[in-house]
Amino acid sequence: MNFISPKTDFAFKKIFGSTDSQDILISLLNALIYNTNPVIQDLEIIDPYHPGDGVDRKDSYLIVVELPKFTKTLDELDSLTDKWIYFIKEAANLDVIPPAFRQVPELDKAMNMANQANLTVEEVEELRQRELFLEAQQ
Repeated sequence: MNFISPKTDFAFKKIFGSTDSQDILISLLNALIYNTNPVIQDLEIIDPYHPGDGVDRKDSYLIVVELPKFTKTLDELDSLTDKWIYFIKEAANLDVIPPAFRQVPELDKAMNMANQANLTVEEVEELRQRELFLEAQQ
């Protein structure tokens, strides 16, 4: 299997930004903001491909995760937060869905959504263009 990297804006929106992804996004946010406590139980996903639709965004958070400083291996992942950070950092380098991810329905779903085989030809091309753009910037 080939997985797309959630570090690109296209892939992040694909995995976390659809109405089918609500449970995935809730799990990620609860893990990062509330140390896996289920504080967020519902949210509205605004179409990430058409920003500025006039919706009043009262609540906003800045979450900073320094991926290069996260050095845990798959065997060292202790918490759901660790697993989500590992997913964001390493999904594109994985060949299979790790058993530890299969035990968390939202992570398993995210991995399946990140499976490149589930993308259309147009989505694969758009993803390649985004990756080339990022490489050129670096």
